[in-house]
Amino acid sequence: MTLLFWFLLVFFVGWALVRGAEAAFGPRPTPDETHFTTTSDGWRIALHRYRPAGDKPHGEPVLLHHGLSAAAESFDLGLGTPEAPVPCFPRWLAARGYDVWVCDLRGRGASDKPVRFGSWFGRRRWGWSMDDYIERDDPAMVDDILANSVYENLHWIGHSMGGILLYAHCALHGSPRLASGITIGSGMQYGRTGSRYQTLSPYGYLASRIPRMPLAVPSKIFSWLCGRFGTRLEQFQLWPSNAAPAVSRAVYAGVINDVSGPVLHSLSTVFEDGGLRSMDGKTRYVDLVKNITTPILCVGGSRDRQSPEALAEKTYAWLGGGSPHDIALFGTQHGHADEYGHFDLIVGLRAEQEVYPRLLDWLQKHPAKKKAPRARASRAPRRRPRNENHRGGREERRGEIIVGCWLLVVGKNKEPKTRNQKPSGPLCLCGLSRRRLWFRLRRVRRPCRGVPPEAFFSGRRDVVSEQGNTAAVRSQALFHARPHAARSALRCGSGPTPDRGARARFEWTRRTRGASRADRAGARRKRNHRSARRVGLGHRGDRPVG
Repeated sequence: MTLLFWFLLVFFVGWALVRGAEAAFGPRPTPDETHFTTTSDGWRIALHRYRPAGDKPHGEPVLLHHGLSAAAESFDLGLGTPEAPVPCFPRWLAARGYDVWVCDLRGRGASDKPVRFGSWFGRRRWGWSMDDYIERDDPAMVDDILANSVYENLHWIGHSMGGILLYAHCALHGSPRLASGITIGSGMQYGRTGSRYQTLSPYGYLASRIPRMPLAVPSKIFSWLCGRFGTRLEQFQLWPSNAAPAVSRAVYAGVINDVSGPVLHSLSTVFEDGGLRSMDGKTRYVDLVKNITTPILCVGGSRDRQSPEALAEKTYAWLGGGSPHDIALFGTQHGHADEYGHFDLIVGLRAEQEVYPRLLDWLQKHPAKKKAPRARASRAPRRRPRNENHRGGREERRGEIIVGCWLLVVGKNKEPKTRNQKPSGPLCLCGLSRRRLWFRLRRVRRPCRGVPPEAFFSGRRDVVSEQGNTAAVRSQALFHARPHAARSALRCGSGPTPDRGARARFEWTRRTRGASRADRAGARRKRNHRSARRVGLGHRGDRPVG
C-alpha cells in the first residue's frame, strides 16, 4: 500500500505540473485562419495562415517550417506586452505584404495525431520516419499553398529540421516550385561541427526500435525552472541574455513535443560522412546537390548548441560557396548587440531589429513569379440543330421516317368487333392511326416544340406525363400524336394540361363512342383535319408553331 500511495502521489503531482505549465506558460498563437490538406497516405496536415497586410500586400506565399520536436507555435508564441514585446515572425512578414503559412507536421499541433492503442486496431500510429516528411507531408503542403495563391512558386523558411527538409525537398523534387529558401540553424552534414547532438548519434539505431520518444512531459515539468537560473539545458534551446524569461518557459512548456523514434534514427545519419540518407539507405541527399538550384540563405547563430556556425559554413561550402546562395551569421563577433542561440534567431529579444531585416532582404531579392493567366479557349459558333427538341435532330428525324414508312406498309390496325374490345396492331401500340401517321411523316421541316421524339413512337406514358404543365400548343401536339397515352394521363390527373380544344376533342370521343362506324369515320376525318391545321401539321406543316 505504501508503494502504491507514493506512485499515485508522484503521478498526480506530475500531472498537475504538466497541466499547470501548459496553462501558465504555453504559447497562444493568433493565426488568421487554419487550412487542412491530406497527404498521400491519409494524414491531415494543418497549415496556419497569416493573410498579407500593409500598404501594398503583394501576397507572395511564404512557408515557415518548424523543427524536430517543435510545432507551428515556435514562430508565433503569442506572448509579450507593449512594454516587453516578443517578436512574431509570421505577423511581421504579413505586415510587409507576404502571405505566410506556418505548418504542423503529422503528430503535431492541429494536424492528425496517433490515437491511443492505434497499433492494436490498425489506425494511425507512431513510427513514421523522415521519408514520410520528405515524400508525403512537404509535397502536400506545397501543393495546397500554391493552389490557394496566384503565384507559381513560394519561399521556404525552415528552422532546424525544417531547413534539412528544405535541402532534401530540393534535392529530391528539384526547385521549380521554390522561389527562394532560408535555413535557420540547420545543415546537411553535422559531423565534426561541434553539435551537442554528436554524443547521441551512436544511439540512433536504438531509437528506430522505439515508436515514440516522450519529450513533451519532461520539458513541461522543466519549464517551471526556465528563465531563473540559465542552466545548460536551457542554453541548449536559447541564449538566456537574448531571450525573455516568458519565451524560455513557453518554448519548453508548449513548443517541444514527442518525437517518432524512426525520425531520430533518420536524423542520426547526418553525423555520418555521407550525410542524410533515406531509411532504406538507397538515397543519399548529399549526392543530389546538383538538383538544388533555388537560392538558399544559410543562417547561423554564434551560441547555437545544436547547429553551430561551423555547420552553416560547411553547408554553404557544400552548396558551392557562391552565387546564387549566401550565408548570414549572427553574434557579437559579427557586429550584433548580443549572442544568438537556436531559438533566438526567430523569437529573440533583438531578432526583429537584427535578423528579420536580413531575411526580408533575401526574399525581396528573389521574388516569386505569378501564374500566367489562363487563355480562354475560343468557342466555335453554336449551330442551331435542325430539330429544336434535341441535338442530332437530323438522325432522329431520319429514324422516324423509316419507322413510319414501315408502319404505313405493314401496320394495319384491326378494328374491334364489339364495344368492349380494343383496337390492336402495330399502329395502336404507338397510339397512331394511318391518317395521323401520314400527317406526322409530312411534317419534315419543323417538329412540334417541346415534344420529344419518344412521345410519338414509344408506348410509355411517362414520356407524355413528364412534360408537366406546358403551353397549350404542346398539349395539342401531344393529343394529336399520342391520343391514347394523353387520354390515360388526363384520366389519372397527370401529364400536360390540355387546352380547351383538346378537352373538347376528348369529350367528343367519349360521347360518340356508341355511334356507328361510318359516322365516327366521317367525324374523325373532319376533326383530324382541323387538329392538323391548328398545331401546324399536315399541309400547313412548314409554318412554325407557337
